Formats: sequence, C-alpha cells, structure tokens
Amino acid sequence: MSVSTCPRCGAPLTSSSRVGLVRCEQCDFIPGVTALEEVAPQVPNEKTLSPILPPQRDLMFTGALTPRARSLYYSGVSSLDRGELTQAIDYFEDALAIQPDFVDAHLAIARASDDPKRQREHLSAVIAYAPGNAEALRLWMLVNGDLTPEEAARAAGDQMPTVHRAEQPVKTRTQALLCSVCGGHMTVDEETGQAVCRFCGHEIEPEARREIGARALGMALISRKAQPERWIISERLLHCNRCGAERTIPATTLSTACPFCGSTHVIQQDAAGSFIRPDGVIPFRLTERDAVEAIKRALNAPLEKLAGLFDDNRVKSGVVEGTFVPFWVFDVTVDIRRVVTSELQQGFGTALALPVSTREERFTDAIFHLAIPGLKPLPKKMSRQIADYAFGAVVSYDPQLLARYPAALYDVDFDAASLSARGEASQTMREKHRSVSYDDDKAVSVSTSVQSMTFSLLLLPVYSVTLKERDGDVRPALVNGQTGTVALGKTLKAKRR
Repeated sequence: MSVSTCPRCGAPLTSSSRVGLVRCEQCDFIPGVTALEEVAPQVPNEKTLSPILPPQRDLMFTGALTPRARSLYYSGVSSLDRGELTQAIDYFEDALAIQPDFVDAHLAIARASDDPKRQREHLSAVIAYAPGNAEALRLWMLVNGDLTPEEAARAAGDQMPTVHRAEQPVKTRTQALLCSVCGGHMTVDEETGQAVCRFCGHEIEPEARREIGARALGMALISRKAQPERWIISERLLHCNRCGAERTIPATTLSTACPFCGSTHVIQQDAAGSFIRPDGVIPFRLTERDAVEAIKRALNAPLEKLAGLFDDNRVKSGVVEGTFVPFWVFDVTVDIRRVVTSELQQGFGTALALPVSTREERFTDAIFHLAIPGLKPLPKKMSRQIADYAFGAVVSYDPQLLARYPAALYDVDFDAASLSARGEASQTMREKHRSVSYDDDKAVSVSTSVQSMTFSLLLLPVYSVTLKERDGDVRPALVNGQTGTVALGKTLKAKRR
C-alpha cells in the first residue's frame, strides 16, 4: 500500500514485508536507514533539525532493544521525512514509554523540538545513559548558550583549531596583592589561612566558600575544538602596577614577586587567553621547619640507613622551597567486566584442570580525586607518592591565597592529563577487582571501559627540597605541604675528580 512518495526519486513508498519498513521499490530508499541528510532540505522547520547536527545513520543504543520500540522509532523518523514534526515526536515518546533508556529516541526529540525545556530534559537523559555521547553534549552546550551555532558547527566538523606559537612575550593582566588600607605587602597567616598585611595587620575577609565546580571532560574537549585557533606561550610580559617595572617571566609562572619593589603579582589572564584559571586551592598546613623535620624522619628510615652503609649519604645542606603546584584532579567512572572461571582438578595428584563453569559480572565503579601533575619537570613517581591530599580541605581559588608562597602554571594541558588519568584509572580498577578473594580453583579476568570523566584544576601545596650530601651527591625530595608525606628521589652522583 502506498503511504507517501520517495523524497529521493518521487516514486511511491510502499510497506515492505521483506524489510519490515516503508521503502521505495525503485531506488531502495528506506526512511530512517538511508542517510537523512539527503532529505533535510525538505523539512520545513530548519531550526529544529539544524544542519550542524547530522542525523545518525545507525542506532547508537547498544542494549537489548524491544522490536516495538524500534518500530516506533523508525515510524517517527519516517514522519520527520515527511515534515510531520508533531507526529514524529509522538512516535519517539511512545518508544520511550516502552524503553526509557532508548537514547536515540531521546536525542531525536531534542533535535526535533523547538522547546528548550523539552530539549534539556531529553538531552540530560541521553547524557545520563551515555555520558560520552558527543552529539548530546554538543547540543546541550548549544541549547544552554555555551556554544554559538558557528562554534557548534566547528566542533561537529573534522577540522582542529589552528595552533600558533607566540614568538614574543605575551602581555598579561595581573592582580597586585597589596593591602587596601596601607598599601603594604600581603602574606597568609599560617594558623588561620587568611590573607593579612605584613605591616598594619589588616585581614582580608575570606570569600564565601562555594562549591568547586568540576568540568565534564567531553564538554571541555568540545569547547576547545570549537575555537578557531589556539596559542602556545613560552614567555609572558609582566608589568608591575606598583613601580612600573616590566620583565619577562616563564609560561609556567602564575604568581611572582617583583624584584624591584617586592610586591606580589598574580596573573589573571594573558592577551592570547591561553590558560585556564585554577578552580581551587589546598592551603599549606606545614611550615618549612615541619617539612625539614619530615625529611629527617624519612632519611632515618631503616632502608635509608642501610643505604648509608655503602655510601656517605649524610646530608650536609638543603634548600627548601614551598610552591603551589597545579594538578588536574579527575573523578573517573569505569564500567567493569569481570569473568570468573571455576576449575575442577582431574585425577588424583595431577595438576590438570578443566573449566566447568564461567560467570560474567558487569558493574560500575569509580575513582575520585585522581591527581595528575600539571608540570612536566615534576617527577611523576614522586608526585604520586605525595598525592595523599585531604581534598575536603579545598577552598575556592582566590589570588590572595598566593601571597605567601608562589604558584606555578601548568604546562601539561587537561587533554594530555586525561590520557594519563584514563590509563591509571583502568589499571587501578583491573588490579582492584582481580584481587578480590576467590577460591584457588577459580581464575579471574577483568576488562575495563572508562564511561565518564570530570576534572578540576587545583593548586596543591608542595615543598620542593634539594639535599646536598657530604660526598657531594645531590638528591631531590618532595614533601606534601598539607600531610607531610615525603618522596625521596634518586641520588644524582657528583662528578668525581
């Protein structure tokens, strides 16, 4: 029975028992299966089916889909082919009544509807069921005004931002940490954690504590791709607002003291908009003296004393420097597939075994506060050893908190850090769930798949220590400025004459 005409060739569309769908007998066009881009110009409402959001060729849904929900979905797509938007949405809603987790139907409603509230409702459902769905994230950002239509179109394409490398120092906008009462230099009280003037004692009221927002990795990657260009900076030009001096500083410097007048300046942004401002800070809780005592305890550990029997590693002198170090801190949700195989011993006293049963388990687990260093020079192994921060102590980023200790700016971007976080999370989960206690006659294999990732940029307190030993060797160390955990590096042998 003819139900419409083919949008490709004009021939009648008929209901085919062979494929179970409406199809064109002349050119084999199947609504909802054949690429919908070919018929998009015939849809009357151009705003609802934007060309920057191309329809899906195949279903994204990977679970068990009921035949009725599938049929209703393709009926809705056929209605879209004919420009019947209201009828199409009704079909998609009916499909969701049968299968609420049918992400394709949710996404189809969000694309076909012109009601922002309805769009957000169904896009949030897609993101809940499939957090990594790039199209849903992109449309969500478009609906909420985080992307312009032009940016969304750029993010949907294959072209990446053009990367430029600045050959000259880039101008910066800074904030000078000066007392509002007397103009004196500020510091941070070690007991209260508040910014206070070194001269008149004026205290700055701390900002009201607010929730430290986490960025969804997928959205951050989309935002980056939506930009036409990206700048890589090696040096910045800092102008002191107090004495007028100008000088160049490395790209990894966030706060620094002017060598001429002593005032501390914190970089707010540069002319190229090349970096992300920190989201939060964990204040220092240990003084330099505390850090030195922690180093002494670490050097007096039994293994360190044993090493001293073979080499004169007694410390002659040391340099301790406190710095706020940038870390990308990730929360990672991981899908786990664990297969447990039971084995039965064959024969008396033989080691041969045959599998008799296999059980597959699927579940989701998560890792929180996975800290990835944002500085290339910081040794990864040592930074992991001191990463036992109490993240409940994080406070909202305020430049005034950097008045006592300098702060560094990252040179490892969030996209590169996310790859490290993905690998560490997967490895940790495999080790965790493979080591679950089972009988000796059971073998366990674990596979993982990262489902979603969120991240924040935090400034964490670190004491960087350089130890000079009596024999001239040099040894690096790191101390967690909050907990006192120590990581001792390998000794760098001095050249012997």
